[in-house]
Amino acid sequence: MALLDLNYLIDTNGFSNFGIKKFDKPDVELEKINKYSYLGTPVFSNLEIPAGQYKNLNGETIQFDGIRLDTVLFDVSITKNIIKTAINGVDGTIKQFISMGDYEINAQGLIIGETSADNGGFSVNETNRVPESEIRKFNEIIRVPQEIEIISEFLDFFDISTIVIEGANVGQREGFRDSYYFSFGMISDTPVELR
Repeated sequence: MALLDLNYLIDTNGFSNFGIKKFDKPDVELEKINKYSYLGTPVFSNLEIPAGQYKNLNGETIQFDGIRLDTVLFDVSITKNIIKTAINGVDGTIKQFISMGDYEINAQGLIIGETSADNGGFSVNETNRVPESEIRKFNEIIRVPQEIEIISEFLDFFDISTIVIEGANVGQREGFRDSYYFSFGMISDTPVELR
């Protein structure tokens, strides 16, 4: 079903006689975008976690696959490390600034199968495909017991490139098999080399 132009309806059906007015959107210079989501919409908040490895408690090297999520919304908050000291007979506390704390990051969005899209639109045969491999990759990454590298245009604003995942949720969407809700909490990490 094709979308109808509102201005065309107003002109041809005489709706302007009822006080309905046309509106014009001013031309806006669009930012150059070279990435698109599976829905064909421009990507502004993406999250990519490259493949990597870590050592488990037995000293074995465990490999994990990377994942790219193009439908992500972020909440970022910053804390400060401050010591508050109460003094007898004085209202309030004495504050001693120690350092900036970690960024606390909450990411939420959808896990969508990589083959659910066919040149910017949904393929008839693939629209109900369960994104099993993507969910398995997500689960592997959540289980990594150390800091991991991330790539995100939004998190780059805060100079965040390494994080530790604190926990995650994955949920089904009623009526959908090809996409799943996810959310997970992270804290920023600055790698420190001990000597």
